[in-house]
Amino acid sequence: MKQLRVSVDELVPGLYVSELDRPWTETPFLFQGFMVETEADIRALREHCEYVWVDGERSRELPASTPRPDGSGTGSQQVKDASASDVISLSKRLHQGMRDGLAARRFAAECLAQAFERIRRKEGGAMSNRLVQSAARLDGLVASYPEVAHWLANLQQHEDRLLDHSINVSLRALLLARELELPPAEVAAVGFGALLHDIGKLSLSPELLNKPRPLSREEWGQIRRHPLIGSHLLAGGALPDTVQRIVRYHHERIDGQGFPEGLKGNELELPIRVVAVANAYDSMTSNRLDRPRLSGYQAVTTLMRDADNTWGRSLVEAFVRCTGIYPAGTRVRLGSGAEAVVVHTPVTRRLQPVVCIYRRPDGSSDSRLPLYDLAAVSANERQQYIDQVIEPDGGEQELLQVITREAFAA
Repeated sequence: MKQLRVSVDELVPGLYVSELDRPWTETPFLFQGFMVETEADIRALREHCEYVWVDGERSRELPASTPRPDGSGTGSQQVKDASASDVISLSKRLHQGMRDGLAARRFAAECLAQAFERIRRKEGGAMSNRLVQSAARLDGLVASYPEVAHWLANLQQHEDRLLDHSINVSLRALLLARELELPPAEVAAVGFGALLHDIGKLSLSPELLNKPRPLSREEWGQIRRHPLIGSHLLAGGALPDTVQRIVRYHHERIDGQGFPEGLKGNELELPIRVVAVANAYDSMTSNRLDRPRLSGYQAVTTLMRDADNTWGRSLVEAFVRCTGIYPAGTRVRLGSGAEAVVVHTPVTRRLQPVVCIYRRPDGSSDSRLPLYDLAAVSANERQQYIDQVIEPDGGEQELLQVITREAFAA
């Protein structure tokens, strides 16, 4: 059995789905080919498809209607429950890492704010030893506690939105750089370049940056000059060339439709594209004047849809692997009706993340904010799967701050 057409009613965990009965882009499955691991995977396939093609050589099991070679019956439909110890271990790591993570984030914000103020006052460049140290501390957090870094990259704690955006893009870019196993020098350049990627906006008037959309062609032209302005601000600062190029080219695309120079394909080195993807994701999931804020799920779906034209499918797939289909910070409604926030998505269980429940099925608040592993429940329990993603409504930041303070940093 190499490629076998199988009804979705015959699917069991352990089958490798290689093709669908419709385009992948019309479904929530972000990877074109994946292993069915859980009943939640099967439910999702049944919701969107009538049949699929299974790769027999890459599958661990046989379809439910297929006799085993030994004649012993049909493929197993049992799902191995995740141990409750997984949640306990994650909870400990979140508590251990959150204090260090919040301190690293505060230090980065302090150093970056000082650099921004110097630039606004035309008192010098952005470079300082403390700013370099702050980027190194963020990278240390990503290396030691990636779960914490994923969570903290959602926070917006300052009136200066550029501060939060710069720090969050740096965290997301560092997570992707380590997922790609880039050399240490490139990882460092990615983290520092991401911190500085938007400094050119400091030379634009606040009235222009905060003006309600739509903007005139001339106004958009001014905003689109910020990468060049940023590059000029950093000139002569003894920065690595990669950092300079990240600042100058983080809005370029491989199809040549980016700005400021319309670079194409291999003209965009990998570190630049890493920061570009992180910047795009953070922009889509942040409050913006020009478009509604997207959930993390909507943002990764958008990135995957446009990947071939923007920064390359393999890179965007790596970003989704490290971020998850339901990224940390995404609000979801479970099958039971309870509402929760995604905390962590194991690589092997993309549709069954660990969540923090903040609202019970009856609508009452759950002040305990318990962590709940959606894979560590019996297969017939309705609460084990995500029923829908809750679209952003403006209350996300307050909820994330409460969970950070009460559940993880207490």
